[in-house]
Amino acid sequence: MQVLLSEGSTVNRAQTHKAKWKPPVNDKVKINFDSAYDSNNKTATSGILIRGSDGEVLGSGITKHCYVQDLFVGEALAAVAALKFRYESLFRSIELEGDNLTVIKKLKLGQIDKSKISPIISDGLQMAKNFLSCDFLHVRREANRAAHLIARAGINLHEDGFFMEEAPSEAAAVIIAEQRLREPP
Repeated sequence: MQVLLSEGSTVNRAQTHKAKWKPPVNDKVKINFDSAYDSNNKTATSGILIRGSDGEVLGSGITKHCYVQDLFVGEALAAVAALKFRYESLFRSIELEGDNLTVIKKLKLGQIDKSKISPIISDGLQMAKNFLSCDFLHVRREANRAAHLIARAGINLHEDGFFMEEAPSEAAAVIIAEQRLREPP
């Protein structure tokens, strides 16, 4: 059995190798995003990680969202928070990568429908027009682990946090391991 992961690529469910983070191409930066959700307080936290072609951390961020219906809405908010953070950081050519296939498909296809995330997707598409280049990429959860750890680290914070050229310590071990995995022997 094969499953479509992203445009033009498939994976056999029986395969045992894990997905891993891949660097951006063509002088772009890659922005990974994910969301953590606190159902008791109806809040979501966006974890954002910006890396260059060598895997070096260019920036990271944690954004809090109040009155969030569910994790699905939190994922869409995280994508838009990542686009906003990128724009404010002055990066102009990006790959935006997340593990929620529905959010990525809606951004990639420009789908505005009657779903509860359509207004959020619409905001993201408007922001995407400000880039020289913006690719929306889906990745398996294992390859988005650093962004998830950043989101989880922010769930107990009471304010947003942004870091240039560093990431919260909760994600450091994963980032270092991903850099080592891609270095030639």
